[in-house]
Amino acid sequence: MTNEKSGNSNSYIYSVIIEASIVFLILSLFLLIEFHLRNLLTVSVIKEITKTTLLLSISYIFVKFITTVVPQRVKNSGSLYDYLVDAFFSLALILTTAPVRPILQKVYFEENKPIFDQALVKFDALTSSLILSVLAIPLMILIIIKHKGLARNFYIFGMIFLILIVGFLNNKPNYDARIYESRADWITRNWERQGTDAQKALKDAETDSEKAVAYYWLGVSENRKGNTEKAIEYQLKAIEHDPNYGAPFSSLSLSYLHLGDLEKARINAEKCVELDPDYAWCYYALSGYYEYSNEKQDAYEHLKKALQLDPNAEDLQNTYEEFIKNNPQFIE
Repeated sequence: MTNEKSGNSNSYIYSVIIEASIVFLILSLFLLIEFHLRNLLTVSVIKEITKTTLLLSISYIFVKFITTVVPQRVKNSGSLYDYLVDAFFSLALILTTAPVRPILQKVYFEENKPIFDQALVKFDALTSSLILSVLAIPLMILIIIKHKGLARNFYIFGMIFLILIVGFLNNKPNYDARIYESRADWITRNWERQGTDAQKALKDAETDSEKAVAYYWLGVSENRKGNTEKAIEYQLKAIEHDPNYGAPFSSLSLSYLHLGDLEKARINAEKCVELDPDYAWCYYALSGYYEYSNEKQDAYEHLKKALQLDPNAEDLQNTYEEFIKNNPQFIE
């Protein structure tokens, strides 16, 4: 009897490991495809995706072990059909409950070591349905082979119904995902897509603070595309929703600087510093004002401050290098 229980326990352990491996492979596949489409797929990103999904799979095994009593008798010998059924329901549970999709906003390197600033969000409705369909299609083929009559129809319609339910649940507003995506688009300099994702975030926003952030990223997108008046309109809306949010004032300052209104550029940059003294772009905007005013010392000091606060920001680095090139007296 003891040997029988031990054998059943081992079979159960193997089945859970195989099930978790299937979940790991499918989630990894879809994450790799997404980052390839974003032109962000590098060796470092592949490692990060692998780590995220592997940790999820290991966590899944642990949770299943501590929440499930090992059955006295293993009902099957671990057929492909049983593995796919278990993995299908596990994926449905994971997709509706766990934020497992990493959005890498920044990928920095220090001493050849990547540094990831990432966020985890849930998959959207369409992607969730596609993930489940990867298992649903072979499962349906096996169901057709294994079952007949009403049982076959019941299982097939049940799977389709579950896919629709998962899609419906993941079709709810996903504000965090949209904002993170908009920031990621900014990092990769895809201004058009950044605006599109920010619009989606605005649609999903519920609080004034969330709307302010969405309007800010919309304004940044328009600024980058050269639509200065539209950028100002969005940033003013951001400030209207949250007057204590510092970031829109930096963007406003840069817009007014572009229009040649130095006084408004200065006022908004200083307001940004007042509200958010640790935000690098406040000092970047103020540096721009001083440079346009031909106050080179102040421009240099504020630009250096911006770079100290965010040393990995590519735009800040490029601006600093260009400034030093044009003003060699500030070379240290």
